[in-house]
Amino acid sequence: MADAWMPGARCIRAQIDGGQLGGGAPRVVWLTLGADPRAVSVWSAAQRLNQENRPTHLVWDPLTGDIAQLLPIVRAGCALGMPEHLDYEQDRLPPRPGSVNREGRLCVQIGVLGTPREPFTSFQMIGLATILGWLDSWQIPRRWPAGPPVRALLVALDMWISNGTLPPVSRYPSRADGTLVSPAADDVGFPRIPGFPYTSRMARPTLINADTMPPSKGAAYPVFVPKTDADGRDLAGLHLPTLEAPAATHTGWNLRKTGFGEGELCDNNGAMIPFAATREERLKNNDPRLSMAERYPSEGDRAAAIAKAAQQLVQDRLLLEGDAKLFASTVN
Repeated sequence: MADAWMPGARCIRAQIDGGQLGGGAPRVVWLTLGADPRAVSVWSAAQRLNQENRPTHLVWDPLTGDIAQLLPIVRAGCALGMPEHLDYEQDRLPPRPGSVNREGRLCVQIGVLGTPREPFTSFQMIGLATILGWLDSWQIPRRWPAGPPVRALLVALDMWISNGTLPPVSRYPSRADGTLVSPAADDVGFPRIPGFPYTSRMARPTLINADTMPPSKGAAYPVFVPKTDADGRDLAGLHLPTLEAPAATHTGWNLRKTGFGEGELCDNNGAMIPFAATREERLKNNDPRLSMAERYPSEGDRAAAIAKAAQQLVQDRLLLEGDAKLFASTVN
């Protein structure tokens, strides 16, 4: 049986943990602690995380191979959704989010001594094999599944290198073709969904003039976002078959709820807003998006649309024939 405490790691047990894990695919999250391993020890880093009630499972020094364990692998950590760096002002730490730390049968959080300017991969990474061996004993995949399109693109990459066959045409949003626009609501075209308003508020970095003292802010850098269709779906990009025949609006952003900066952008979480079931329901709710009954009036219509979209992606070399069968949906 696999060990909940990693053999050979020094135990510096935390006083709290994130609770019981919620189930799902196991995963590992590597966090760069913003600390130079030549100046900060694993033991002091572990103690700092414990003091601030944001313990990871492991703290690892890739320069010396020192490893401390703060939590058993079968309990949730507390570091996700929190600042990674150790030098963050303690009195400014935000409330600890719970759910993101509990996602997965296992969600192993590993704090690594390193900085963005000198990442831990630039060191010898002593002890990495030991950590990976322990994770293997818990059957945690070393690679996170990236999905069917990546498999097709790997084949396309091989053909490009092997015989010069050009890869599929890029579907990245572009200003040139009008699929990348300013964040103004009228330019984006996002539908007016009841209870889920579009927000144009987002981070807008500004040019800093370092020639003055103190440094002064200059003009803001221009920000562009993908243009959407009437369903709120990005026009550009690779749409999987189930999104080409949608049952909801999917976004890569969300809005904060009451009590947590209501209405502000929560851009590290996506959203799914289902379509109404019938025309009467959507009209009652003032929802401009077509209902499921209007889109797919007959039994099997959506399944047929999904199958058609899958075959188009196969023709475009963005989906393998074998993977297209995965989308042979039984939905009506």
